[in-house]
Amino acid sequence: MIAKAIPGVLFVDESPHEPEGVSKPQGERAAGAWAGFEQPALLHPDDTDRVAAETAAGAAAGAPLGFTFRARIADGPYRWYQARSASLHTGSNAQWVAVAVDIDDLKHHEEELTGKARELIQAVNRLLQANRYLQQLAVTIAHDFLSPLATIKSLASWISQAHGPDLGSSGVEDLELLQQSVDRLRALVDAVLECSQIGLEGSPFSAFDCEQAVASIVKSLQAEIGSTGAAITVDPLPRIFGNRELLASVFQNLISNAIRCRKPGVRPNIHVSVSKGRGEWIFAVEDDGIGIDPDCRERIFELFPQAGSKGRLGIGLSICKRVVEMHGGRIWVESEPGRGARFSFTIPNNTRNSDTKRTTRIPPTTEKTKALAPLGSSQSA
Repeated sequence: MIAKAIPGVLFVDESPHEPEGVSKPQGERAAGAWAGFEQPALLHPDDTDRVAAETAAGAAAGAPLGFTFRARIADGPYRWYQARSASLHTGSNAQWVAVAVDIDDLKHHEEELTGKARELIQAVNRLLQANRYLQQLAVTIAHDFLSPLATIKSLASWISQAHGPDLGSSGVEDLELLQQSVDRLRALVDAVLECSQIGLEGSPFSAFDCEQAVASIVKSLQAEIGSTGAAITVDPLPRIFGNRELLASVFQNLISNAIRCRKPGVRPNIHVSVSKGRGEWIFAVEDDGIGIDPDCRERIFELFPQAGSKGRLGIGLSICKRVVEMHGGRIWVESEPGRGARFSFTIPNNTRNSDTKRTTRIPPTTEKTKALAPLGSSQSA
């Protein structure tokens, strides 16, 4: 028998011969610790009955055994072992061969990791609770803002109708400006509320046809496309795994931004494309508009950025960033003033739930391109 062949492994031989490298008393004590019969006092009290029952059942069935237990040799500390045994039949005789491996260090590491995992779960639960509270707070604040805004707008409208002649043209213009400001503030409150609700529990993920989603968005933007003469082309897009509604809002914001940031008097050209990265899809929305100042490329993804020299306020790109990150992706922009912008974002390619598929085409303006309608409102850049 080779007792020292494998570090940390003790071969137990219950024959009257002394195992090589292990004194007979050590061999007997280890055998008792493993089997639980000869010297049960060497087993941990909490493991004695279990080990005895499992050993007896395995011996009766003649089946291999495998279990863990705590045992000690002589007066040493209890340590964890993992045991494996099998029976050998020689003629009418049956013998058991067993191996016990010291796994005490591994067991302690496992307990440490389990404790850290439990702490992490508790921290995540606290964050989820705080997030739910903040979302409820956002709803409450939004309601408290919208109510007085409605009152202000209604009062301004009444004053304009009832006392317009007395106010003069300047007074009426001031009231109209007030109403426009109220509308703008209401839109921002609605946008903040929308942003706060992204990622709420119950946002389902599923595989969906990205091309059909973009086609649906484009059709909803025909008014903007028609009024600006925008030309939008879309490459064949894959099926992806995520929340269809939220990811559609990303495309809507990016295409809408591209239309809104067109050069004065110039028909905007917008192209939607996709390429494969390492385990991810890389989508891009590119335009030939006014571009973005280099110093603003990061700030435009903040909640209320001031982008470029014209100081456009918006929240759409902040929503895009949050949605993309919620899906495990990232978003960025490449742009120079006067030379358009290319917004790119990634979505993990879950090959079990998504795949490329043949394009479902929107009625094209030419045989090679598909016309897409402009997207809604928020130019966040």
